[in-house]
Amino acid sequence: MEPIDIATGLARFPGRAPGTDSERRAARWLGEVLAAAGREARFETHWVRPHWPLVHALHAALGVAASLVSVASAPAGLAVAGAALLSLALDGLGLVHLVRRVTPERATQNVVSPPTAATASGRERIVRLVICAHYDAPRSGLVFREGVRRAVARAQGAAGGRLPGPLAWLALALALVAAAAGARLGGAGGTGLDVLQLLPTLGLLAALALFVDVALSSPVPGAAEPASGAAVAIALARALDLAPPRRLAVELVLAGAGDGPSLGMRQFVRARRGRWRPEATAVLQVGACARGTPRWWVSDGPLVPLRLHTRLVALAGEVAAEERHLQAAPRRGRGPGAAWRARVAGWPAIAVGCREDPAWPRGARQSTDLPERLDPAALRAALELGLALVAALDEDLGADVVG
Repeated sequence: MEPIDIATGLARFPGRAPGTDSERRAARWLGEVLAAAGREARFETHWVRPHWPLVHALHAALGVAASLVSVASAPAGLAVAGAALLSLALDGLGLVHLVRRVTPERATQNVVSPPTAATASGRERIVRLVICAHYDAPRSGLVFREGVRRAVARAQGAAGGRLPGPLAWLALALALVAAAAGARLGGAGGTGLDVLQLLPTLGLLAALALFVDVALSSPVPGAAEPASGAAVAIALARALDLAPPRRLAVELVLAGAGDGPSLGMRQFVRARRGRWRPEATAVLQVGACARGTPRWWVSDGPLVPLRLHTRLVALAGEVAAEERHLQAAPRRGRGPGAAWRARVAGWPAIAVGCREDPAWPRGARQSTDLPERLDPAALRAALELGLALVAALDEDLGADVVG
């Protein structure tokens, strides 16, 4: 199947949000697609808590409560705001779940295709290359409307892609509420402090409303994000099976609960972190490839951007310089992608995809994210960038091992 056919097939599973029956049916269908391509497909079930809008709505609600309580009891307000900020920080850094533990638990599936005999044999196979993508569908919401997307694109473009992401703004509001409660605890007060405390409180109220709106929204078809990325990832693995790299054993992971965020990949990494050596592992995430020109991510992360692997980023830059017709460019991410999950665990990782501007893909998280809006040229360009990057890594390993 061509990549666009795979993306179209995934988009035909309505309501495939993380932990749903539709997501499970999509996983089984992907297993059939891999089997038809000559690849083994294993299904790994994991229990996760993927309701991220509810998680952050609770963080925002705790911040509002802390602000109100601090007027009567500064110690109580400081304690509540501090607890919410700590929970948000640990969750946003990919470390520990606190508030998330009170949200519903669901089963998700990772479709794992181990290296084929063609890519796993030979004395020169020294690094396991994990090609990964998500396949579940995200939810919509007012905050993902096209007008908001354009505003974010303009702002990020003006700032060179360095503006904080939504979780960083939420953390800042919680920190300001905690600071105001701390000032009250120290004896400060007056109208000035009241006004300064009101601003982050209003921001938290707005965030609470927006997160609740996303939580109540329906899943979208998800043809661009993430189905186009899953389609290119499958095509990339298949192309490498037909022309195996000399020093790479190619594994494919289609992770569930991508809108969890990336909780399927989190479980995949946690199950193998103690067994796989970072110097013998490399992760290549394929993100949305629906429209635009190829990009490679230099950093990613929802709270504090984490730099992706230095050597892989450098190789991507070299590939872009050699393959100028692709018009590939670097990108600073602000999301919780699979490559970020791998970097949190200390594995070398990079992400590729296609974009038209510094915002999220046009039409993503909307009911209009349908297969007919996919651009086959963008999918082909992303596949070409992925193949060139893998070839560059394979050649680079002839002199050294990824470290």
